[in-house]
Amino acid sequence: MENLRILKLSKKNILLFFLFLPLFVFSYILPENYDSEYIVDQFCSDFDINIFNDFVKKENLVMISGGCYNVEQLSIKSFLKLKIPLFKSLDFELQNFYYDDFEFHSKIFEYGLTYRFKDFFGLGFLANPTFYKKDSDLTFHLDFNGFNTKNRISFTLENFDNNYSHKNWNEKFLPYPRIYETNPYIFTLHSSGNIKDVEFLTFYRKKFFTREKHYIYDDFLDSFLYDFTIDTSYDYLYSQIFYTKDKGANFLSTGFRLTLMDLSSSFFDLNDTTEEKDSRIKLSYSLSYRKGVNWMDLFYEKGYRKVEGRFEKNTDLFYIGYTFSKSIFNISGGEAISNLTREDTDSTSYSSFQTRFILSLKLKLGKNSYLIARKGFETDYRDIQAGGRYFFYDKGYVQFYSNFDPFLKRD
Repeated sequence: MENLRILKLSKKNILLFFLFLPLFVFSYILPENYDSEYIVDQFCSDFDINIFNDFVKKENLVMISGGCYNVEQLSIKSFLKLKIPLFKSLDFELQNFYYDDFEFHSKIFEYGLTYRFKDFFGLGFLANPTFYKKDSDLTFHLDFNGFNTKNRISFTLENFDNNYSHKNWNEKFLPYPRIYETNPYIFTLHSSGNIKDVEFLTFYRKKFFTREKHYIYDDFLDSFLYDFTIDTSYDYLYSQIFYTKDKGANFLSTGFRLTLMDLSSSFFDLNDTTEEKDSRIKLSYSLSYRKGVNWMDLFYEKGYRKVEGRFEKNTDLFYIGYTFSKSIFNISGGEAISNLTREDTDSTSYSSFQTRFILSLKLKLGKNSYLIARKGFETDYRDIQAGGRYFFYDKGYVQFYSNFDPFLKRD
């Protein structure tokens, strides 16, 4: 469920960067840490904030987005979650999330059962089976509802097979065995609800301290030799609060989103030790207002990241747009502006400013489904001069959204 990218710093030095969020990977030398172009392009490929809020609230929903960031990279995002009543007190759950962009690389597929005790209490499990048992996860959860809230507490045995599958090492199937000295456990809290027209959601996830030793197979010695050790732990918090008023032709939605992450990791072998502490925070505000056929959107996000002993980075993203809505067809246009400043511990500094015009066409397919086409146009003079030949087919995305709750949700 969680992926690792190992980055060689020298012949004998490997630096692990472990990322969540749910679950992602990063490297300090990636260009998105220096250039705000990646921030605005990522925003261009994202789902509309109102669609994202639907995804958070609904139990049965699919969102798919695909397109082209640039001449080298595609944007791929797909989210599917189902909660299907089987019997009076038994639900089947399935979650399939795939998210791949400049920085985040996550793939989650898990399914299981939830037994409901009346309407306010439930117990269940979710399994994430993989071909290699050492990569499988098993989650147990407790659900409870009340006072206009829905809550879930989960405990995950990450790579729950732990060391068992490595007992019979075989260089053909397990060329790089991994042995846990401290087993990986994850605690998750999910809470959502509303007070009249104010909706709120909090998601907290904590991976406890984990230590794993890695080995390599030596053909000459015909045995496994110690290679390196990795320690990881993280805390992740996402919270949002929105006020929404929908009166048919008139619609208002405004709110805040907060993301916090604190990651600690270390790598050491027989020759060297490397420790990292990475802290991030993002705070955003959005406003969507519709009156009749006219729709206005406003979005601002402030980001900060600090990697102790390496760098500090500040990011800003601003968007303002207008939408004309008529029957089943919407057309919108808006300008996105991003800025990035970074200062390294050696006093080296970087600054980057980028702009995009984003054009979107949205077609309503029935009552609960949409097909969306989005295109980002370079409006920064330097990029137009440098990359004009990629003008037509870069930064274009097609998205699909459908809500299945009216057909599948338990009454």
